[in-house]
Amino acid sequence: MMTRLESILSEIKNAKRIYRDRAANEVLNNSEFTEELVQLVLDSTSKFHVKAAWTLELVFLAKPAIITPHLNTWCSKLDSIKNESALRPIAKICRGLVAKERKNQPKFLLTTEQKEKIVEASFNWLISGAKTATQVFAMDSLYSCSDEFSWIKENLKDILQKDISSKSHGYVSHARKILQKMEKELI
Repeated sequence: MMTRLESILSEIKNAKRIYRDRAANEVLNNSEFTEELVQLVLDSTSKFHVKAAWTLELVFLAKPAIITPHLNTWCSKLDSIKNESALRPIAKICRGLVAKERKNQPKFLLTTEQKEKIVEASFNWLISGAKTATQVFAMDSLYSCSDEFSWIKENLKDILQKDISSKSHGYVSHARKILQKMEKELI
């Protein structure tokens, strides 16, 4: 038998925004769904895994602090997610968690260990051949963490320079932006 949240997620017919918005609004209006939603996102064996990831992305964008009580679980399971349809929203949430520049958003007090887990997952997404959107979000996360972990910049720079000639236009464009930001910091 399905839980109430699973029933809501089952109504997402495809990735169209209208379906994802309905599910996200249900979660935003019923905070008791949050823990189960995070668990479904992190359970790649669940048939609701991808739909939960799509939903959590929108919930996070609307109310970023909603994930705060679940950060340990979130960060500890990032490396277990392999489904590309779930990775894109997961990588986007990670980018939001570590973002350098925030406008009217809470600062997340991530532990060093949590940030390390996001960094590790982001490097894995960047070098494992994930789709472009996931890699772009990974680049942003790594760049945001590079002030705290100085070793990131050189590794990120090496990867981006090595891959820039063989990747998609979207990857190349974003990689150039990140490389330019890092170059400006050296001046």
